[in-house]
Amino acid sequence: MKYQQSHPKCGEVIVPQNDKTQGKNSDLHLYVSYTNNKDDNYLAVASWCQFVDGLGPTHGEVNFNLQFIKDKNLNDPIQFEDLMEVIIHEITHILGFSNDDIPLWETSNGSPHIEPTTKQKIRGIENLLIKTPNVLEFARKYFGCPTLIGMPLQNQGGNNSEDSHWKIQTFKTNI
Repeated sequence: MKYQQSHPKCGEVIVPQNDKTQGKNSDLHLYVSYTNNKDDNYLAVASWCQFVDGLGPTHGEVNFNLQFIKDKNLNDPIQFEDLMEVIIHEITHILGFSNDDIPLWETSNGSPHIEPTTKQKIRGIENLLIKTPNVLEFARKYFGCPTLIGMPLQNQGGNNSEDSHWKIQTFKTNI
């Protein structure tokens, strides 16, 4: 898939000319970059740079902040696994698990989901809930609640977190 955007960068990465003219034989082309800034309060951040209707994200970037990695002992299996979980988490955002991308989700036959979310007050606070058929089927079985109307998303954290993660109180992990 060729990178066809007019912007020369995907996140922090200057897209190679070859990726624009010939492309790669891949479903998802990932660029990896890094910063080294103690003032940026993140270990990694990711997003897609090119989205093709009917296909989804084709190019994305994961950016690591070395300030939060440099002191990790990657020979320690626990620290290594923690970092792998972060990488998987960020790639999940590239694949479309974020507040801006949920409206772009499609059914298995390629048609858009009709109203994939709903809002509900939980303990007096408004929450966004995902209510696609597969999410509802899984959640109703998992929680043993056939009347569950959706799975709540995190309602705090600003633009990069709010409505882009499962509510941490619902699951052990937030994606």
